[in-house]
Amino acid sequence: MINFDSLTLKLFYEENKDFFIGSRIRKIQQPNRHELIFLLRNKKEQRKFYINFNPDFYHLCFMSKENEEKRNIQIPKTAPMFCMLLRKYIQNALIVNVEVPKYERIFEIYFEYYDELNEKSQLCLAIELMGRYSNVILYNYDTNVIIGCAHNVSSEKSRERELYGMLPYVYPPKQKKKDINKVSFESFEKSIITDKDFDSENEKSISSLIVSKYNYLTIPIVNKIKNSITPFSFEKLYEELKNFLNKLRFDPHISNDYSEYFLFEFKNSFKINSINEMLDNYFAFHQESYLKSGLKSKILKCINNKLLKLNNLKEKQEQQIQKLDKAVSYKNKADIITANLYLLKSGQKIANLTDFEGNSIEIELDENISPIQNANKYYSLYKKIKTAYEHALEMLKDTKSQIMYYEEQKF
Repeated sequence: MINFDSLTLKLFYEENKDFFIGSRIRKIQQPNRHELIFLLRNKKEQRKFYINFNPDFYHLCFMSKENEEKRNIQIPKTAPMFCMLLRKYIQNALIVNVEVPKYERIFEIYFEYYDELNEKSQLCLAIELMGRYSNVILYNYDTNVIIGCAHNVSSEKSRERELYGMLPYVYPPKQKKKDINKVSFESFEKSIITDKDFDSENEKSISSLIVSKYNYLTIPIVNKIKNSITPFSFEKLYEELKNFLNKLRFDPHISNDYSEYFLFEFKNSFKINSINEMLDNYFAFHQESYLKSGLKSKILKCINNKLLKLNNLKEKQEQQIQKLDKAVSYKNKADIITANLYLLKSGQKIANLTDFEGNSIEIELDENISPIQNANKYYSLYKKIKTAYEHALEMLKDTKSQIMYYEEQKF
């Protein structure tokens, strides 16, 4: 899976800005702490604008019904605090403009807002899509004061940039990247080959270095252009990269295995109609896979817990079955006592008798009961253990069957 990049955001913006401007937000929902859904209406058309600021899946798009189901969107009965804040300030508000700051992964939506005194001001919703720093911030554009954030950031969490209500909104620190159109070929080549991580025999290192140093370039873009150059030269690569960014003739594709998306035709990939559809389909696929994987883990955990209990039960049942020999010994003692009643008297603690094979045997007796009652006591112990044995034998068969069933479910 690849991450949402600044060039893709720029293209999404250019593709959809006409729909955003003039739209009204008819509904705001927050399924969880990392997702927002705005129902936008413009020109008699409604679209669901989906914002995901989860560090693993950060992106935005207009979401189709099919992909909404893949994402397993569940709306809570009680709206989270940030959702309530957004509803207070921007539900039914008019979108007057959208912007994407150059080279940034920030999508800005500007609204007209009328306060309690019916005075108009402009609010901005800044959607920052930056990995683990992803966030959504609502601030007053006229005063530059933050109204609220999806995730508050205190000085304990970040020394560089705090984000919470009543603070001024400032952009995140700029990346130390350059515009390839504003550097000479000599500077471009030098920045790559003099880097400590440069490895002329490792093609991946060249692409990674270029992406880390220049705006709007991604690994798939650099690889695509680099692999098309025969014989390879840095000067040709430099020119082709500039041409690509200047012309931006994009042709959205997704790899057949959904491992990557591309802004151009690529082998083992299929064409997508728009940047938005590419984003919606690509990330919905990975979100669904993640959810299924999580569900599989939960099911596997339940199966393992069940197997643990069943194996403990099996051990107890096997221990009960092993007591049959003891039960037989109780019956033998009862039979011997019964056969020798004429030799026994009440009040005896020990009976020294001969078993049916002629061997001497010592049998403990309860001195408080009669010899026949002692025999019945041993018979009673025998029947109790034998009944438990027969029950355990039957239950063990069922337990082993269940263990076999759950073991099969693991694969």
